[in-house]
Amino acid sequence: MKNKASCPKRTPVEIPIEQLIIAPWNPRGEITEESVADLVPSIKTKGLIQRIAIVKAPKEKDKYIVCAGNRRLVACQLAGMKTVPSELFECSEKEARQMTLLENLKRKDAEPIYVAKLIETLRTKDGLSAEEIAAEIGISQAQVSRLEKGALRKIKS
Repeated sequence: MKNKASCPKRTPVEIPIEQLIIAPWNPRGEITEESVADLVPSIKTKGLIQRIAIVKAPKEKDKYIVCAGNRRLVACQLAGMKTVPSELFECSEKEARQMTLLENLKRKDAEPIYVAKLIETLRTKDGLSAEEIAAEIGISQAQVSRLEKGALRKIKS
């Protein structure tokens, strides 16, 4: 299945840290200092190795939404960085949400509840069905359903 959730144009950039905001659709909620403490020392000594993925904020001038790399952003703030190496994607907010879901699906330690929250956001904000979500991000409709059901089981237990 081909992944349709792609943002064709992307540019490596250095963005002032105060212009970066965590995505409002971020399923993890607040990122604490404790949860990124392991990243800060290496960022202080070696810098940020993997760029964060960003899109231009549609409603805020000179602001960028972090689609992937929220923990790295908080760690960069704690490390005292003034600018953050980023990859600026030119795409819609819908595509940015899909990118966030894809990023979470690739994580080995992704919590099923986070993935389910992202799927729910795509359903409610973008009006997508399970079939459309599957087609957009390149997975099967059965996998979308399994991800949602797995999260529900985890919530109930």
